[in-house]
Amino acid sequence: MKGLIGGQRRFIGTLLLLLILICNTSAFARSQGASNRKGMSLRPREPSTSNNIVAPRRLVSGLVTKTRGGATMDYSSTTKLSVANGPMMIPILDFSNPFWQANGIFVCTNVVGFLISITTGSHLHLDLIGTGAFALATIPTLLQQQQNVALHAQWSSWAVAVWGIKLAGFLFFRATQVRHDKRLEDLLLTTTGTFQFWLVTFVWNVVCSVPYLLGLCNRGTSGILGGGADSMVLKTGVAMYALGLGIETIADLQKFSFKRANPGKFCNAGLWSISQHPNYLGNLILWFGILIMNAPWLIESMSAPPLFTVVPTTDGASITSLLIGSLKSSVNWLWKCRRLIVSLVSPWFMWQLFSSQATGAMTNSLELANSKYGNDPGYKGYVENVPLIFPKF
Repeated sequence: MKGLIGGQRRFIGTLLLLLILICNTSAFARSQGASNRKGMSLRPREPSTSNNIVAPRRLVSGLVTKTRGGATMDYSSTTKLSVANGPMMIPILDFSNPFWQANGIFVCTNVVGFLISITTGSHLHLDLIGTGAFALATIPTLLQQQQNVALHAQWSSWAVAVWGIKLAGFLFFRATQVRHDKRLEDLLLTTTGTFQFWLVTFVWNVVCSVPYLLGLCNRGTSGILGGGADSMVLKTGVAMYALGLGIETIADLQKFSFKRANPGKFCNAGLWSISQHPNYLGNLILWFGILIMNAPWLIESMSAPPLFTVVPTTDGASITSLLIGSLKSSVNWLWKCRRLIVSLVSPWFMWQLFSSQATGAMTNSLELANSKYGNDPGYKGYVENVPLIFPKF
């Protein structure tokens, strides 16, 4: 952690600022799109009693009503009226919104972890709280009535919860065996170092969860693709998640069993014979699966308000006008895909995190391994020939 905390503070700060910007882009897009239309109010529209929309007698948080034309309308406490897969609002610090509920849980769990660390000096709770926070963050969504939660949110919530419980439980059991993590002993000796550790853990919680968190903001029953295509993408994401979860679980169990049977030796059995860190590989795959599960719901509908109004060109229009119109159209398309694009921060961050750990740029794990197994000729050959994360086939 020292390398990350000391050498990449600006990197962490940039990610935090990026997350804050994510939270405000929807509101800006809605108001900007509205301002580009004549006679359109910047305020959320009140329920209409026209022939097109069946107005409810009262507004109820989470109530979904169908229009006569077949579109799904969401009457909620945060946005009075929104079309499914339209602008996805993230109200600032509205804790009735699942996005902020999850982030609030991340804050609370890391504060609790920090307080336990500075008062007890124990290492037992580090992974239990740090990783268990992912499972806790899904509770608000899982406790909602099923009919009020979109299918992609249900599946991805269960996926995050199962992984968080599984990994936190395993790491806690392992911690009870070793008691102290040698990689973190120096860092956790001071209050400042302990605070930095839990700050990094919080950043990991939030950035890793970006695809899931942003997916929760779209409560529409269908994604951008619609119907069977959405279902196929969702199932593909679930399959990739299951593959990654299986790889990570098997890798952890293989190494744990090997270490018990062969104390003092490095693990090169099973998946560890084709990758030095197959558990990292499984983690990357499963989180990419969660990204795919939410992908169709991370793109706004083409009918949503654009960022720029594009005026249709006429015959004889100048090249400059054509270029400006094309540029605006491209920016509008990217704007509607902004949440999907921002969600790619998650796998990129995880890759940077794992590769830094594997190469020793972030922690002293490589140094510790070299001090333990450096005199073993087999270990030297293993390091030289076996890939760090992705196997060679």
